[in-house]
Amino acid sequence: MSRLATIALLRPLLMGPLLLGPLLLGGLLLTACGGGGGSGAPVDEGEPETFTVEVTNPPPTPPPAPTPQNALTQSRAMWTAAGIQHYRYTLQREAFAPPALTDPVVVEVLNGVVVSRTYAATGQPAPGSYVTWWPSIDGLFDIVANAYANGDAHVVVQYHPTLGFPVFGDFDPNLGLADDEHRFFASDFQVLP
Repeated sequence: MSRLATIALLRPLLMGPLLLGPLLLGGLLLTACGGGGGSGAPVDEGEPETFTVEVTNPPPTPPPAPTPQNALTQSRAMWTAAGIQHYRYTLQREAFAPPALTDPVVVEVLNGVVVSRTYAATGQPAPGSYVTWWPSIDGLFDIVANAYANGDAHVVVQYHPTLGFPVFGDFDPNLGLADDEHRFFASDFQVLP
C-alpha cells in the first residue's frame, strides 16, 4: 500500500475529536521523507490501490422541543399575520360559576374590538357586567400569557393549525386549591366581510 493511501485511510483519525492528527501526521511525514532509517529513495510499487470508503454521518440532532411560551409566541404571530379584522366565534367557558357564565356565547369582533356577545342558544345579549369573560381572540392569547406569567400549576393549550388562535385552554393555578380550575373552548370561527 502506498504512503498516500495510508494517509487517506487515516484521515478520519487525523481529523477526529481526539486530535491525534498532529502525532500521526508527524510520524507519517518522517516515514514519507525518509526519516527513521531507510535510503529515502522513492519506491515504485506499481499501480496505486483503489479503496472504497463508505462514510456515514450520524443522524442530525433534532431541534429542541418548543416551550409552551414559544408555542404561544409563534401562534400569536400566526394569528397576527392572518390579518383578520372582522370575525365571529363561539366561546364556552367552564369554571365553578353559574350557567350565565358557562353557556356558549357568540363573540363578534371588528378591528380588535368586541362589538357583540350573544348566547348561542337564544341570541340574547350576554350580561354587560361580565364582558371580560368573553374576549376577542387577542384576549384568549392574553388569558394564556397570564397563566404562564402567573406560574399556573397546570396549563394545557391547543392552537388552530393554520390561524394560530387558541381553540382550547385548560388551567389550574393551584393544584392544591379546589374550584380554581377553568377552561375555554373556542369554536365555529368565521371570517366576516
